[in-house]
Amino acid sequence: VSDWLQGPYVYELYVSYGFSRSQIAELFVCGYASSMVVGTCVGGLADKLGRKTMCIIYSVCYISACFTKMVPDYWTLMLGRFLSGVSTSLLFSVFESWMVCEHYKMGFSAIQLNDTFAYCTFNNGLVAVMAGLVANWVADVFGFVAPFVVAILPLTVVAATVSTTWTENYGNQQME
Repeated sequence: VSDWLQGPYVYELYVSYGFSRSQIAELFVCGYASSMVVGTCVGGLADKLGRKTMCIIYSVCYISACFTKMVPDYWTLMLGRFLSGVSTSLLFSVFESWMVCEHYKMGFSAIQLNDTFAYCTFNNGLVAVMAGLVANWVADVFGFVAPFVVAILPLTVVAATVSTTWTENYGNQQME
């Protein structure tokens, strides 16, 4: 949800802060570059440190990135873009890795895993539309920083839920 809340408003927020097109481009490149670099090692790191742990780090990292959006300072926003890139790499790897490991640990079949991913994909589309509507409304009422503030709430819920209800799993575990 949080990723869908923020995405459409990053550029508009930077414009509203008065940054030039070249500065905005640099901010975006930082985010993409950090995702590219971190994305190459995040899987191995999650296998060693634990996927649950990395899911919590995702939430903390993205919450921190959201807070940086409230400060109209170039270097603070650059830090935020770096954290956003790291968060993106984590988002698109550690949650699914955790789920696949737990799926097989509980004895479910590969066909059921396919069904789970199909449901996830469909529901992700629904969540994207709903988050877009919410983000549009809060941006219209409270300004372009509001979607980033709102995004902190689901990220906090994710961190709390993961930390209190998930078991830890690691890479290279033997499935019985």
